Amino acid sequence: MKKIIVLIGLLSVFVLSFSFGLTVVPIFTTIETEEEENLFYSVTPIFEFDTVKIGVGFEAYQSEIGGTFYYGKPRYENTEDSTNLINAFNINLVEFDFNNFGFRYGYMPRYSFGMGTVMYRYTKPMTKAVDIRLGNSDTAYISGHIPFEIYKLSPFEIGNQSKFSFLEGALNISGIDLSVMVGTNQLYSEWKNDLVANIGIYKDLGGLFAGVESGYIFTSPAATSVDFDAESGFLMGAGGGFNSEYFSFRALPVIYISPHAVLSYVDEDYEYIGQTTNVSKHEQLLSKTESSLGGLYDLVFEYTDLIALNARYSYDMTFDFSSISNQELFGDLRINSPFSEYPFELYGYYRRNLDSLDFVEVFEDLFDEETEFEYEFSYFFMPGMKISYIEYYDQDDDIFKNKIHLGGSFNF
Repeated sequence: MKKIIVLIGLLSVFVLSFSFGLTVVPIFTTIETEEEENLFYSVTPIFEFDTVKIGVGFEAYQSEIGGTFYYGKPRYENTEDSTNLINAFNINLVEFDFNNFGFRYGYMPRYSFGMGTVMYRYTKPMTKAVDIRLGNSDTAYISGHIPFEIYKLSPFEIGNQSKFSFLEGALNISGIDLSVMVGTNQLYSEWKNDLVANIGIYKDLGGLFAGVESGYIFTSPAATSVDFDAESGFLMGAGGGFNSEYFSFRALPVIYISPHAVLSYVDEDYEYIGQTTNVSKHEQLLSKTESSLGGLYDLVFEYTDLIALNARYSYDMTFDFSSISNQELFGDLRINSPFSEYPFELYGYYRRNLDSLDFVEVFEDLFDEETEFEYEFSYFFMPGMKISYIEYYDQDDDIFKNKIHLGGSFNF
């Protein structure tokens, strides 16, 4: 009976939200904890008041279809499964943006700084954080990112699932953009303590831009039981690019990388050390004992809201140009239907580490144990709700697998 009540509750929130003309964000997905996977169901109506948005979600989960329903999100460390109905309700979004002040509490997007020499596409999916901005984003501002979540309302519990915090500042004077970022995980780390910094100075040249970036990385053990030496390194690069109506291109073709430094140290794997197929950036940093050169190139193509393409390539190289290492290829493509009566979406993602510069080898063998790939074809049968066919590459089994997914368009 309880299961029926939960499903009716989710459906009721969904239907009533649409009846009042509200934007609704449904999330039906799998969340993996340290102990098990859980099926997660969430419906969040978004209330908009001019520049303010508030989203209160109705959430439940179960370990298997037909299993016991619990309220809220799957349990976090030191929390317990809850059968208290009050915990089915949680704040999923609070956002307002004024000229000189902005605030956002909600699920984390992806964060990059500058051209991504130190931080590129950092995130932890299904994790919330607070972002605060003081000042005007077009002229001068300082902003902060703080990992923070409300776990439960009764008893009231707060905490954080992600570990990385950072401050950013930017100043635009006479076409010169100066930006600074400082970040650390030391407030919450249990294994390693990191401190990173990044600064960029770029000059607008009328559609073109040029400048320099430099970064600093320091890491040390967070506990006496952790066995590695504290290390630090830095990066310095020069480059530029151009922006046009549909294309943008950015490059740092000349980068000096000191011992114990790597490109894009804080990336999408940062929170998952030891849990990914790709070699950990932290392991790369510790093992890198010699200086090197490097480069990164980033291309973006966007045409209205129909097509969005992003491609990126980065590498390390010895000073005599004889050896290239730590190469990364990344690309994603999103195509939306141009026909309102056929609301489909196609999304593809490819990421790979390369051992050599032989790109012919890449095209001959597109997939190996260092490859992440999936594509998804989705059809929206009602606003916010879609059914998707997903095909992905399993690096461990070296085969393609597929699945059908019924869920929501997760976009807060």
